[in-house]
Amino acid sequence: MTANRLPARMPPRLQSRPGRGNRWSRTLPAVALAAVLLLPAALPAAARAQAAPLPTAEDLLRRVDEAWNVLRVRMQATLAVLPRDRPPSTFAVLLSRGAPNRLRVDFLSPPKDQGKALLQRDDKTWLFLPRAKKTIAISPRQSPLAGAMFSDLFPEDLAAYDARVTDLGDTVGLELRPREGQKRNHSTIFFDKSSLLPIRREIRSRSGKHLKSVYIEATRQWEGRPVPERMRIVDHVHDDLELRLEVTSIEALPPAADAWFEKSALGQPATPPAAPPAGPTTEPSTASDRSDP
Repeated sequence: MTANRLPARMPPRLQSRPGRGNRWSRTLPAVALAAVLLLPAALPAAARAQAAPLPTAEDLLRRVDEAWNVLRVRMQATLAVLPRDRPPSTFAVLLSRGAPNRLRVDFLSPPKDQGKALLQRDDKTWLFLPRAKKTIAISPRQSPLAGAMFSDLFPEDLAAYDARVTDLGDTVGLELRPREGQKRNHSTIFFDKSSLLPIRREIRSRSGKHLKSVYIEATRQWEGRPVPERMRIVDHVHDDLELRLEVTSIEALPPAADAWFEKSALGQPATPPAAPPAGPTTEPSTASDRSDP
């Protein structure tokens, strides 16, 4: 019986070329060397990522309050309404905020809308018509802003929600669920993880229907606060209607201006604020355009 014997000559693909090892003998040392060189640099980065704690819900709520809940101010701004079924409309406006849930919009242009004034107070909305010289109660859908509610831009009464923080990679999510007895929608606010500036808000009904998306595309410093300078709202209920807001100037309102937020004051003319030196503009991360996780 003949014993198994190795071939006298190895196949060419297994032979090592003169002065070289085979493919694996050349590759493995290189891989091992790369691992040795990269591992010390990778470990501290991973350790830092694990060591960085998530901000608390209280921290993020304070950030929202600093950025969005700026009361007793007046802003000159451009508002663009972009519906899908008709041509876009652009307005120059004075947007004034008084006490919580008090907001007034005075229309400066175009000429056909000049002199109109809109007042949102709690859940009621009025529109002043200068040609008719009268004030009428309207629904949000009847307003010149095509149903945009400024509570979408400036969420208020944050204490009415229970909050939960979620790590989403390069963003942090703050889920706001209305407390028992509160007739409010669910909301999630997304923050850039490096700056902790709010960059996006998603609003859903209690049943989970996607209502609106709010994007903060740029902020400016005003009295030490990162106030939104350029924002965008997408209304998912009404054919993805889009509202864009760009603030050009901002000033504080005196206490006497509280009377502006009465229905009877809508016919009084508004005066644009003087434009102060603009603070630095912050462009948030492109994560603001991401869809929900």
